[in-house]
Amino acid sequence: MVARKETIMEYVRNQRPHAEDLLRSFTDGDIFRNHPFFQAFPDAFQLALYYDDVETANPIGSKTGTHMLSFFAVKILNVPPYLNSVFGGYHVIALAHKTDVEKYGFRPILQNFIDECQEFESQEGVETFIRDQRIVQRACVCAVIGDTKAEHEILGFLSASARHFCRLCLISRPQLQNGVIIGEPRTAALHAVHVQEVMGNPDRSLYNGVKEDSCLHQLQYFHSANNICFDTMHDIAEGVAAWEMKLVLKHFVCDMRFFRAVDLNRRISAYNYGSADRRNKPTACFSIAGLRSANANHNLVGTSAQIFCLLRILPFLLDNLGATPDDDRHLDLLFILQQIVQIVRAPVLSRALMPYLQDLIADHRRLFQELFPALDPINKHHHLEHYVTCILKMGPLEQYNCMRAEASMRPLKRHVVSCNSYRDVCKTAGEYTQIAQAMKWGSNHPNVVPQFELQSKKWPTAVRDCHLAAILLERGFDDEDILHKVSAVSVYGREYLLNSFVVIRKRTQTFNNLEAFAKIIGIISANGDEDVWLELEEWETDFLHPRFDACVVSQPRRPVLHLLSP
Repeated sequence: MVARKETIMEYVRNQRPHAEDLLRSFTDGDIFRNHPFFQAFPDAFQLALYYDDVETANPIGSKTGTHMLSFFAVKILNVPPYLNSVFGGYHVIALAHKTDVEKYGFRPILQNFIDECQEFESQEGVETFIRDQRIVQRACVCAVIGDTKAEHEILGFLSASARHFCRLCLISRPQLQNGVIIGEPRTAALHAVHVQEVMGNPDRSLYNGVKEDSCLHQLQYFHSANNICFDTMHDIAEGVAAWEMKLVLKHFVCDMRFFRAVDLNRRISAYNYGSADRRNKPTACFSIAGLRSANANHNLVGTSAQIFCLLRILPFLLDNLGATPDDDRHLDLLFILQQIVQIVRAPVLSRALMPYLQDLIADHRRLFQELFPALDPINKHHHLEHYVTCILKMGPLEQYNCMRAEASMRPLKRHVVSCNSYRDVCKTAGEYTQIAQAMKWGSNHPNVVPQFELQSKKWPTAVRDCHLAAILLERGFDDEDILHKVSAVSVYGREYLLNSFVVIRKRTQTFNNLEAFAKIIGIISANGDEDVWLELEEWETDFLHPRFDACVVSQPRRPVLHLLSP
């Protein structure tokens, strides 16, 4: 179905590493540039295999675990980015009972997929006919993504609680606690030695962290040693950020008593989140008992999106709250983490930024050890140390983020629950996913999903009544032409609302090294909603506030107006 979309295939065929010093995708990473398969066939599909377990029954009921499914899907990395940011970007290849996976392993479940991938990664490829035209398709598995537990299972490593917990290096837990940053790198040759040791003596897994050989190693161009990527959602939102915010709030509330937990909850509830974060409002449920358990309990109530939102707005919530000092070192820890998150979650990065990211991670590590000397860093602190290498090797980490993948499993789970049929839950879930994918990719729309979706009622207006009538006249419209104004529009899932602000120039494009912002004063649609423009009023960027990591803007007396397509 993907190959039938000519506009998408044109994008795939034109994908090449960028000449400039930018990292936009896997194509710009060092692995692609030196990959023998992609050097020969640069327009082949780049596949990322996703694996996770989904609980279809009530998680607090008596059937917990009985109907748990193992979910296997494929994401195509070199299609237009908007396709992987909407539902339908993950193509389900297999569903299995978790108990069957534990009993029989991954090989019987994934063998058909592996056999097909071996055909796609061969020199001959797979011959298909589309509209009576012969096309040779090729594809290669570039990455395996998922949470730490899932990746360790499918790649044949011990769990994350093992002595050797990292799948990229041989660091041990005592070494991590003693300040070692990165251990000896795992390589394909070293991994083969470890597998042979474990096959001869299973107890050897305690000394290398390897449990078994992965069935995915049957593929010619994939090896776990080259799967150099981590998931920022699980590492930061559900790991480092959640724990460190809890520790910092424990210091403020329980140790120093700068303010009460109930005061923080009130601020969280009353904060103006705006249109961008209204769906990610953090849960206001902090308590004295919960914060006191921060040393042992690393979890924070809320989804990953809520935790990322809380990390971003926490400086605003703590501003003038009780006796919280502005220069507290505990706040600096969160400020550094905020900067790390901004970089590692960016869709486009510069190679020149990587030394700065490495310094931020080192500063974060040293400050954590200084503020909490009695606490040992967790596995996910160590994962941060590999981030620069991951980005340079495989491109921005945002493309390996599991947030959209986990969201795509929610409709599947809701369907199973609404059907209330668990006799063959794999069949029930599989039929639903096949129908959903066929509806999405089998449509006649050339881009699979429409570019613009108007989110409000349309008001007809003449060109002469628009803010930027002069620019519209230059583009061929007449004074009497009727356009439509709306208050909100979604562009491939990204929402633009009236009176909100957008970035119109990056830091590298301004004289003061600060982003340039503009306020949306109008949204115009024309040509049957095929064209949408934003009427923008440019504001002045005064300075970057160091405490809030936010730009302060002001309205100029004579603002410059722009007409841009989002």
